[in-house]
Amino acid sequence: CIRDSLTAASPNLSVSNSLFSCDVPKDVNLGESSLFTVYGDFKESQLKVSITGPETITPEIYDNNDKSFDVEFVAKLPGKYDVTVTVDGTIVSPSPFIHTVIGDQQATVDGLGLSRGKVATVSFFTIFPPNKVDKKDIVVNITGPGQATADVFDNEDGSYDVEWSGLLPGEYTLDILVAGKPVLNSPFTAILEGAANEIPSSQYFAEGSGLISAEVGKLSFFTVYVKNIAPQDLKVSITGPATIEPVIIDNYDGSFDIEYQAKVPGLYTIDISVAGVPIKDSPFKVNVTGDVISVDPSKCTVEGSGLISVPKPNEVATFKLFVKDFDGRPVPNLNEAKDIVITVSPGNCMASAFSNNDGSYDIDYEPKQTGLHTIDIRIFDSPIKNSPFKVNVGAGASRTAPAQQTTKPVEPVLVKNVNLNKSVVELSPTAEYRPNELVNFRVLLKDDTGAPTNGSDTDDVVVSGSATKPIIENLKNGSYKVQF
Repeated sequence: CIRDSLTAASPNLSVSNSLFSCDVPKDVNLGESSLFTVYGDFKESQLKVSITGPETITPEIYDNNDKSFDVEFVAKLPGKYDVTVTVDGTIVSPSPFIHTVIGDQQATVDGLGLSRGKVATVSFFTIFPPNKVDKKDIVVNITGPGQATADVFDNEDGSYDVEWSGLLPGEYTLDILVAGKPVLNSPFTAILEGAANEIPSSQYFAEGSGLISAEVGKLSFFTVYVKNIAPQDLKVSITGPATIEPVIIDNYDGSFDIEYQAKVPGLYTIDISVAGVPIKDSPFKVNVTGDVISVDPSKCTVEGSGLISVPKPNEVATFKLFVKDFDGRPVPNLNEAKDIVITVSPGNCMASAFSNNDGSYDIDYEPKQTGLHTIDIRIFDSPIKNSPFKVNVGAGASRTAPAQQTTKPVEPVLVKNVNLNKSVVELSPTAEYRPNELVNFRVLLKDDTGAPTNGSDTDDVVVSGSATKPIIENLKNGSYKVQF
């Protein structure tokens, strides 16, 4: 009766004869290998094994060279599977049979990228959730000897492809979660082979005017594009007539802005590498033009009542400017008219500098109107320490005000668990920008203990003073990226 129904259901298949036979595998747990053997004198090309059920499976077939063949497969989903074995269209007894895979509805994964790969080369695997989930429910954490990153792609069929890569050879641990639960057999161990110097140099590159030419005393800029690396893996060195320490600013978008300022003219070499491997076209040769300077604007200071307040307009105000070199020593020989630029606003107010030949300079200016004035002091086109300064004109204040401009301590203020006193702005200490140039900085919000806090919305952070509306991005870690 069974043979008759089998023949009726599969008219193209012949009923088994005694020349062929096979084992019936025992039931297995999800993730375990299912294995059985087919016996008979035939070629591997004549053997066909059909496995259908919760999923369709193509098994591996191994010729034992003793008139037997091992059939092996691993199911990704639990349930009952129909297994039919044929040789040249003849059904092999006792197939077809039911094979049960026991297990919870747990997500499974498959792919070579779970076990091995090559340095700086994308490895792949696929995640098969038992139920429909969103991409945000897929979490892949990778740890190992070097920085590793993973990208998840929705296949629109319920499965998700994952591409990952690492920069250093060695053993990596892949911890894979779906909707907060580990996938079957997670975590996995994958071995990346190769060497760090096998990273394709064309994968990373840099561009910007600071890689072509520069001028003594002025900030130069360029950007390095190195997606999916750890910040500590990026190294930038500038050598030449003098060693320059560049400022590296992480833009948190796979790029880094680099700023540097040369003190001595000449030919410089800029080396840029990732995990010890030079990026495309590195090293770069940059010719720095101009005269040797020894002034460090960031070490130059001022003092005097003329930077505190002025009793009334049309009255000369004075203060002293102390010019220093990079070691903090006085610099007495600047060209006052050319090298020192002082701008007082509002109003048409001129300022003059007079050298005392000891590194100090007397500054005079005469404001023309009452109100708050801004005094911007620059040397070689770079602002000095704490510049610009705010001065109130017409406040009736005494000229015997303290010589050093100070800020009155502010009592701690808490807003949405944010301590405004402990929150800071992170900006390059040598930051200087030109018109139509993108400004980047971060606002770091901290709580009363000084720890980062994410208690505010993007709308709570307001940046004013820009002619264009700033773009503020909440980085979800207590910091906000600001661009304008």
